[in-house]
Amino acid sequence: MQTLIYYLTTAMAIGLFTAKPSRAYSTHGAEAGDMPIETRHYWMRRANAALFEVTGNPCPTQAFGTVIVNHTAGGRGELVCIGANDIESGNPTLHGETAAIKNCSAILTDPHGP
Repeated sequence: MQTLIYYLTTAMAIGLFTAKPSRAYSTHGAEAGDMPIETRHYWMRRANAALFEVTGNPCPTQAFGTVIVNHTAGGRGELVCIGANDIESGNPTLHGETAAIKNCSAILTDPHGP
């Protein structure tokens, strides 16, 4: 366990000093730096909370939660839908991102709304 923590800490430290900031994808040309760090932190915490909402487990293995946000709604943005990977389903391709897109598709194509 100590070896694992050492490797993770070392990898994180190396990444902090060598990695270039990534850009957020946007069709409007916005970059990750255009969004306040508080907003990014808020939605990352919300993605982590989605894990418990979807799986019922506060600390699932292979945890990947996702939130899809409408940032054109103003302020921090508006939550559209959430998703999390589900290893119990036996589907290794059902990552949090895929599950969130599937959930959004169901919500946005339902004539009665969410």
